[in-house]
Parts: sequence; C-alpha cells; structure tokens
Amino acid sequence: MDAPEPTPRDATRPFFGHFWRWLRRLVFFSSTLLVNLAACLWMADLFWRMVFQRSHCLLLAVFLVLNGLLVLGSFHAVFGAFDTLRGRRRAARITRLTDGLTFQLARRFAIVMPIYNEDSVRVCARIEAIYRSLQATGQLSAFDFFLLSDTRDLNLWVLEETAWTNLCRRLDGFGRICYRRRETNENHRAGNIGDFVRTWGGAYEAMLVLNADSLMDGADILKMARVMELYPRLGILQTPPRSLPAPRAQRKPPARVARAALGWMGWRAPVTRRQRWPRLVLRRRLQLQLPRCGRPTR
Repeated sequence: MDAPEPTPRDATRPFFGHFWRWLRRLVFFSSTLLVNLAACLWMADLFWRMVFQRSHCLLLAVFLVLNGLLVLGSFHAVFGAFDTLRGRRRAARITRLTDGLTFQLARRFAIVMPIYNEDSVRVCARIEAIYRSLQATGQLSAFDFFLLSDTRDLNLWVLEETAWTNLCRRLDGFGRICYRRRETNENHRAGNIGDFVRTWGGAYEAMLVLNADSLMDGADILKMARVMELYPRLGILQTPPRSLPAPRAQRKPPARVARAALGWMGWRAPVTRRQRWPRLVLRRRLQLQLPRCGRPTR
C-alpha cells in the first residue's frame, strides 16, 4: 500500500531551526535583562546618595517594571534594525510563506467584529465588502462571520438586527453571517470576545478580529489563514495598521501627521500592496479551553 501524501501542514518546516531559535531568544532576553538591571542599579545608587528611605523600595519596584517594558520595546527595534542592516530581513519572509500555494483550507476560521453603539449600516456594508471579496477567492466556505454586539441603546439594537437581516437576505448568508447581542456587557470588548471564544471558539482553528471600522481584502485574509494552517505553532499573526483616506473635516495638521506615521509604518512593514486597512489580528484557538457549540442566530 502506498504511503499517503503529506499535507501542506506536514510539508512545512520550522521558520527557524531549533538551535537558532533558542539562541536568538537567549541573546535577546539576556540583553534586555542586563540593561534593565543596570538601569535599576543606577537608580538605586542615585537613591543611596540621596539617603535611602523605605519609600524608595516601592519606587525601585515600579521603575523595574516600567523600565523593563521600555527596554523590551527598544531591543525589539534594535534587533530588527540589526537584521535589516545585515540585509537579511528574516521577518519579511512571512509574507512569502504561501507564495505558489493554492490549496483549499482544511480548517474553519471565524471573522469576528465586536460592535458597541455603532452605525449598523456602515458596519454591515464593510462586512458585505469583505464577504464578497472572500467569495471571489473561492474559499468562502472556510469562513463564518460573527457580529458581536454590546450595544445598550435599544433603538440601535433594533437597527442592528434589521441591518443584519437585510445583509443576510442580500448575500443569502443566513447561517454564515451570525449576530449575537449580550444581555450585559461585562468586561466590555475583551469580555465580548471572551464570551464568543468560550461559547463557539472550539469549532474554529483561528479567529480574525476586526474593529467596527476595519476593512480588508479577501485575498489577504486567505493568505493569513493559509499561513496559520501551515504553521500550527504560530499563535498570533498581525498586520500593521494602515489608514484609510479621511474626509475633508479630518484633514487637519495633527491628523495628517498621525496618518503619515501610520502610513510610514505600514510601508516599512512586510505586507502586500493591496493591504491598506486598519489593524487585523488572526489568533489561534486553544484546544483545551474552547468547547464546540452551535452557531448563534441572535
């Protein structure tokens, strides 16, 4: 009997080898720890020269935590710049992991949009654009859409359900585009997503989290889903933020500076040229914590 052909997931190899992966982690975290400890010792010496008091212990503890976060972010930039100057740009390889691969997705993915007192017409228009874009890729069957409402205004709640019903009628999306409103918005946005994960997350390999004003091309979503499927140890895959054209009322100097900064970040980051949308995250589900349940209708 012939051996079965390996699946695309089995055929992939780790992004880095075992030795280099642990060496990079050791150098990175050791450098971060040493610099943070040196800064804390310098601060302790300064307090000692000022006649050390008990209150300085609390200040040192706070400084250790806050400075550690700053050092961690700084070394992310330093190590990234070092790789770039060496001409390696290893991180950019993630955009080419699925080049030339056209396999059908074997796992299911959820596209989740938490909303709170939003304009339901615009929200559903963005969902429709993403839906039709994914439909054009021929892989729509691997995705389900979830509108997770925390809206407190009863009038807006009625408008949301009306807009969702009209959207499903236009797209014949009943059973694929789902709407759910929580009775209590406990823990706000995090609680909204957490409730979805606990209730329906076990049926999906990963979830793609959108903001209410997010928009993304279906081909880019498909590329990210393929990367997640090929690399089962990958826990989170995130695109950089890109700003959409602002209306004339928002074209003020501070807003222009902010959009220019976001645009520069997006241009430097390894993304496709089609991708001009705000932040989007694809998170891996946790097998042991997510029960498999049915889909919501409300």
